[in-house]
Amino acid sequence: MKVKVINSKINKSHINQNEMKKKKLIILSSLLLAVSQTKAQSSKYAFVEYQQVGIEKEYYYPQAKVGAAFFGKSGFGFYYFGLAQRKWGQAYAGPAFSKKFQSGSSIETGLGGGYENRPKNFFRGNAYLFAEHLHDTTTHKGSGQLLASVEYGGSGYYYLGTYNYNVSNHVGIGANLEFDSCWGPRLEWHEWPCGVMFYFAAGQNLEKEKFGSSFGFRKTF
Repeated sequence: MKVKVINSKINKSHINQNEMKKKKLIILSSLLLAVSQTKAQSSKYAFVEYQQVGIEKEYYYPQAKVGAAFFGKSGFGFYYFGLAQRKWGQAYAGPAFSKKFQSGSSIETGLGGGYENRPKNFFRGNAYLFAEHLHDTTTHKGSGQLLASVEYGGSGYYYLGTYNYNVSNHVGIGANLEFDSCWGPRLEWHEWPCGVMFYFAAGQNLEKEKFGSSFGFRKTF
């Protein structure tokens, strides 16, 4: 009986070690790809992000994100995204298209597929749309950004929708709609010259029917 218990503990420990290796591989490959592609091509952007999600006082979980998108003169290109949590990770990539208008406003969309660290049903798909309206090319005041992203895979679906309106050159207010996080108001602080953005959102977690919040920061290159 003791041998079975010991073997069971060893197997669980081995599984946990394998999961940790997979998550580290996902985030490491994400960082390497984003950095190497940024140097190798004329990139539109690359970013790293840290986010902390909370559900009332029950629990909080951190997650790290990294992504990049590259476009040619025709507007067609490629995008990549990776995410790692404590017990889960994913990475996907695919074709993308971007159109920039004379006013400075732009629209971007992509469709990708990839992997999440599950023993079965590991495929994960994604589609996203990003649009930005520039009120004045000399300042970010009056500009707005809209992001809509959906995913589906073996672990289920996910959605994220954000809208930000810059009331000043640094402060933005808007809305946040995120799966297992919150639906509610969103506040952003931008330091445009260095490409840093801090954000906070709070509201109702529709999936758990409890109060939820999200805060984090993003560095864009």
